[in-house]
Amino acid sequence: MPVIEINGSLIAKQIADNATDATLLAAMYDEYKGEVAITSREKTDDDDICNQLANDFYGEIVDQSVGYVFGNPIAYQVSKESYGDDVLVGINQRIKDWGVRNNVDLLDSETGKFMGICGKASRLLYVDPSGEERAINIQPWKTIFIRDANGDVVLGIYYYTTQDLVTGKETGKAEVYDSQMVTFYIKAGEGYQEDQEKEARPHMFDYVPLIEFKNNAEKLSDVVKVESLIDGYDRAISMAQDELEEHRMAYMKFKGVTIDTEEYAKMKEKGGILLPEDGDVDYLTKEINDEFLENHKKTLRENIYRFSKTVDMSDENFSGGQQSGESRKWKLLALTQKAIMKEREFTAGLRMMFKVLCSAWSKKGIALRWEDLSFKFTRCLPIEIKASAEIMQLLFDKVPLHIIYALMPFIENAEEAVLQWEEEQAGLPDEDDDEKKMKDDDEE
Repeated sequence: MPVIEINGSLIAKQIADNATDATLLAAMYDEYKGEVAITSREKTDDDDICNQLANDFYGEIVDQSVGYVFGNPIAYQVSKESYGDDVLVGINQRIKDWGVRNNVDLLDSETGKFMGICGKASRLLYVDPSGEERAINIQPWKTIFIRDANGDVVLGIYYYTTQDLVTGKETGKAEVYDSQMVTFYIKAGEGYQEDQEKEARPHMFDYVPLIEFKNNAEKLSDVVKVESLIDGYDRAISMAQDELEEHRMAYMKFKGVTIDTEEYAKMKEKGGILLPEDGDVDYLTKEINDEFLENHKKTLRENIYRFSKTVDMSDENFSGGQQSGESRKWKLLALTQKAIMKEREFTAGLRMMFKVLCSAWSKKGIALRWEDLSFKFTRCLPIEIKASAEIMQLLFDKVPLHIIYALMPFIENAEEAVLQWEEEQAGLPDEDDDEKKMKDDDEE
């Protein structure tokens, strides 16, 4: 049962208090879609051209992190020691079926994307009409989590707006989840009241099925620390383009003739001017320090990647042919450290999700303890097989085989690989037996 009383006044207050945060999160998502600060740049009184050149650092930073952590599907693993073989087969099949039904690989990567963009993500579990457990991602600016003194979620609120297809009228609605029930509310005036057309009902779980996934402990997005740098880079590029298009790098110089504003406008429109015999027109060119502009852009670009803890894949120092796999690992160190924090926070969300799921599965006789689940993340990186093979050759006969196999990035399961190798070796004829047989044949 909830530890606080649920009513329309509480819902209205929580939504009102969350309005500023919700607006900010929605704006972050718009920036990911391309609506960055430079697109709002306006002309000044003297401007004829006002370029709005957006460089998609926002998308590159988020997508790089998501691809690095979630590019390979997460492996959901059950502890073998806790269950018999027959039970384990059934449990693994249940997890596999649930993953296929909910397209969990895509679900996880989209959750990771929301985390990178907004600093947090939300996922809702529910039971569909056929009685199967389902999961969907909810936009984080449409969810509110109310926690107790221990930090555990006691209420989850999902609020949204619907629109009547005929009248176009919009209606605010909210779904409130506690540990047992889901209650439906509808906006009435400045507040909310229970929806008379939808009665409260059990959601079939023993915990709040609305789950929060955090990008980090502070719930910061991947881009928040470099937004000002991105804005500065966009402005520098846009203003340089203005100069090129509007000839701001040159002034017109008139000799032996007087040009007023009206005459100048006609000249620009028609592309020509009538001059007296002793008149002349040419350009007084401004000198632009190209080197300064390029160095400024270079500094901004380097700082964007540095402080967002991502890698400039186009940088020759990273992608050049002379770079070794080991050197690239060092250049990926900041991204790897960020990925580790993402994985830990995502694992915490997955554990809560399976805690909720297992409470429903237990009612169906599926005895899976959520504590027995582990989650394996595999980084999405190119593999240098040649270098790995050389290491393998150097360590052979000096280090146990299972350790060597565990070091190889192209071997997913070291234990299975060792067993397979041993089986293959057992099936080969022994060299000593072959030599003895050849000797016996010679004697005969």
